[in-house]
Amino acid sequence: VKNVLCGKSKVLHKKAVHKLKHLLSLDLSHNSLERVDESLIALNKLETINLSHNHITHIKPIFSQFEHLKSLDISSNKLSANFNKQVLKELSASVNYLDIAGNPWPCTPTLSWMYPWSLSLPLSIQEKLNTAQCNIENSPTHQHSPLLTVMQYYSVKVTPQCPDKCSCHFYHFAAGINISPTYTVIVNCSSQNLTSFPSLPQQTTVLDLSHNLLSQDSYDMLDVVSQNYLEITSLILSYNNIKSLGTKLLKMNLHRSFQADHNSLSDIPYDFSLLLQKYDNNQISLGSNPWHCTCNSEIAHSSLQEKLQDLMFVICAVGSAPDSIVGRKLMDIDSSVLCPRSAVAEEKERVLQAVCGVLALLIVITLTKLLYDYWNYRKRGKLPWIVYRMP
Repeated sequence: VKNVLCGKSKVLHKKAVHKLKHLLSLDLSHNSLERVDESLIALNKLETINLSHNHITHIKPIFSQFEHLKSLDISSNKLSANFNKQVLKELSASVNYLDIAGNPWPCTPTLSWMYPWSLSLPLSIQEKLNTAQCNIENSPTHQHSPLLTVMQYYSVKVTPQCPDKCSCHFYHFAAGINISPTYTVIVNCSSQNLTSFPSLPQQTTVLDLSHNLLSQDSYDMLDVVSQNYLEITSLILSYNNIKSLGTKLLKMNLHRSFQADHNSLSDIPYDFSLLLQKYDNNQISLGSNPWHCTCNSEIAHSSLQEKLQDLMFVICAVGSAPDSIVGRKLMDIDSSVLCPRSAVAEEKERVLQAVCGVLALLIVITLTKLLYDYWNYRKRGKLPWIVYRMP
């Protein structure tokens, strides 16, 4: 027996290979296989192996034993990021057909080895590999992109610039025919004990620097231009020790989110507050900071408070005025307490109210006299007395 077709027969792996050492072609497609292990090595004379349309999640690196293998089809399975790269790297040079499409490959840098590996393959295999797609994991639209192209950009553009201790993933990746791909990058540096702001890959739009050791000195040393921060639309600085934001963040377009809760912020610049308020759907978190709540402080403005997702955690700290609001939630403080009227202001208001009362009374008297004169003219034909005194 040189050819065995077991498609759609629900076979188990070991039953399919038992005592068939002289096989040249094996088709186990459309079955329920979950693993490929050493038991297949007994068929090391195989030239064609079709394992497509199964449920395979794990393949052991056994194909180096198949010196005559020409065609390998592992498409439409459940191969993912934990795929052992030696499975493909150890393929015999005799292979002229390889299909890995239809698997739930993630567009993550763990598979970036595929690009340099593919460069050593015949063009016919490279063209077939170009049909494989990967899933952009963090994409809100569940975007699919060409696997090898994505891995090329990881290898050349993103991974070499990715900061140490951080992970860099594509957030968006669009590739077209004869058009250079466009992409954006998510950089996650959370909980890495960073003491300085890292330089980022180009096109980074989402950056998570939460739970680090970033201080005010770290922030002051940040150069948003040279370190590629200008494209950021979502910035997470939670759980650090930043005391002041200054104006350098004004260059960013933070329309997705800005989170700086659990820092040491006591105020927020007016211009930066306006920037955050500019966008309708951005997520803002500023709670658990030692805010100085005063009548003129930006954090006390209702327009900014309406945007805060953690307003209930905005507490007025020492330095707030009046002293009675220290330790209280900003949302519970009445505006009349935060911005009480001065005695001079109240006196001016009373004077203005009196003037307005007098003016209103004069208007009423004038209208009443006009109505009376009109009635008197209609009923008696008499003109107002002032008419008779006019020259």
